[in-house]
Amino acid sequence: MKKWLEENIKKRAGEVDFDVLIPPDPALGDYSTNAAFVLAKNEHKNPIEVAERLCKELLADGSKLLADCKAIKPGYINFFLKPEFLQGELRRIHEHREHYGKQ
Repeated sequence: MKKWLEENIKKRAGEVDFDVLIPPDPALGDYSTNAAFVLAKNEHKNPIEVAERLCKELLADGSKLLADCKAIKPGYINFFLKPEFLQGELRRIHEHREHYGKQ
């Protein structure tokens, strides 16, 4: 999932340096990023406006994965994964458990 977020943000932001992290508090989402700050600086725009635009675009692209995407002032983006997606991933891991943790 982190890789999907990174790739889809790069499609919109280009080759800029940003972080996709797991927030310390689950109430802040499953992942978060500072990409809007970097992109806003390059575009000479307000980070919260860029964050809102990225959220809208990423929600459209990740409709099967993302339950929500929130732009938080001053420009952070918090991502919330769909429970169905997480359950499916756990099911897939369980079905192929002989491959996990072996390498």
